[in-house]
Amino acid sequence: MYRLSLESIFGVNATQDIDSLVISKSSLPSLTPSLNNRAEQLLIAICLQALSSFQGEIVTDDDDKIDIGGDTLSFDNSDVFEFLKMFVWKPFYTATSETEFAEVKQVVIQRFEVSGYEYED
Repeated sequence: MYRLSLESIFGVNATQDIDSLVISKSSLPSLTPSLNNRAEQLLIAICLQALSSFQGEIVTDDDDKIDIGGDTLSFDNSDVFEFLKMFVWKPFYTATSETEFAEVKQVVIQRFEVSGYEYED
């Protein structure tokens, strides 16, 4: 089984010491950094960053999706990590106005605890 790195969950500039976890807003690709980002924006950005280690679409260096026979090439590492699993559950669309719709992605996070197992640092 593989271990997730600090960067794979919190972005490339994440650091930690004994007291603090520092997350660079600019390392969260779905967030537009500002002085007053709302808590929900930050949480969603962290979840989407973390989700990218579990599932996603394979893209070129220019961020273009790779299609094969009309299907986008994707990956699913959700079963690779021993004690944590994240995946998108049944995306759906909801109306935001009479003519516009938004895609709603439900992200499921599962943490597995094993009795008698001591988690390593």
